[in-house]
Amino acid sequence: MDELDALLNDLTDDVPVTIKPTSLLDEPLLPPLPTSRPTSRRPSATPQFRRPSLTPTALNTSAPKSPFAPSQSSPTSPFAQGPTSPFSASNTTGAARSPFAPAPNTPNPDDCSTCHQPVTGNFIQTFTGKKFHPEHMCCTRCNRNLLHSTYFEKEESLFCEGCFHDLYSPKCEYCKDVIKDRIITALGKEFHPEHFFCAQCGKTLGVSEPFMEYQGMAYCEDDYKGLFAATCNKCGNPLVDDYVEA
Repeated sequence: MDELDALLNDLTDDVPVTIKPTSLLDEPLLPPLPTSRPTSRRPSATPQFRRPSLTPTALNTSAPKSPFAPSQSSPTSPFAQGPTSPFSASNTTGAARSPFAPAPNTPNPDDCSTCHQPVTGNFIQTFTGKKFHPEHMCCTRCNRNLLHSTYFEKEESLFCEGCFHDLYSPKCEYCKDVIKDRIITALGKEFHPEHFFCAQCGKTLGVSEPFMEYQGMAYCEDDYKGLFAATCNKCGNPLVDDYVEA
């Protein structure tokens, strides 16, 4: 038995062992790294600057689309600045009727437009041809007498200045007050010219001043660029034109 083991050991020592060399070429190659190419595009925050529009209120214009446009029977001016003749002599006479009688189906142009009675003695006549007893020329809304006041005519009715503005004049988005003169229209809203300004620095944005909207607020060009525009990684200046992104 010992002899057999010795013989087997001798045979094992005589067999050459072959070691196969390995090569890096036999290993699977890693996938190539993706190459990136620079792309040119406009920055998402590139400002598209706009300008507000400045228009007079409809109180100073006769544009047909204005909410203050006169009725068909009115002159081109949307409002009257008071009676042209506070007391014009009238020779119209007639039987007395009860005050404030119901209006007839066909109003008599010589009757008072308020009480529908014949106008006797002194009367008021508006630019639209309506006649009133002096005591009956009143604001449709507050019943204030308009004999010595500025009044407005709209839709066959008379209004004092305060009631007319409350009902029909545009309101400033900033101060909520009536706009009686020029209007700045921007961001889909209306402002007094002095109340449309940059939300950052407070600079007034006139019709010649470009502005940019961000989250519903207006900014001047300089503040918008400084706050929201993308910046160049090299010089740090705002990117307001095409730029390269790698």
